Amino acid sequence: MTDLTQRTPDHISPASRTGCILFAAALLIYASYAWYYGKIYIPARSGEGLTFTGTALKLICCGLFMAAAAALSVVAKSYNKRNNGLYYDRFTTVARAMALVLIAMGTIGSILYEYLMA
Repeated sequence: MTDLTQRTPDHISPASRTGCILFAAALLIYASYAWYYGKIYIPARSGEGLTFTGTALKLICCGLFMAAAAALSVVAKSYNKRNNGLYYDRFTTVARAMALVLIAMGTIGSILYEYLMA
């Protein structure tokens, strides 16, 4: 049986860790700001972009929170000394998938709502 206290954590470069932390912080700040003010603006490459309110706003904010959790789990995995990196990988995969689904549901729901009400 191996000694789990001797395991070294997965190596993630300090630049990558800093990038993940800054990205997660930016997502959390943007989602919190949008939640507080009741609208979120998603810019587009061409055109005016989209502004979301109501239920779509809540879905998109929850998606941004999940994306931030996925980014922070990558950082947490690098500091964990136990041999359970598989759980971090699973959490990251599920959190990313949930983030994409929530953002897609908010976007499609908002577009359909505006189309049907016009």
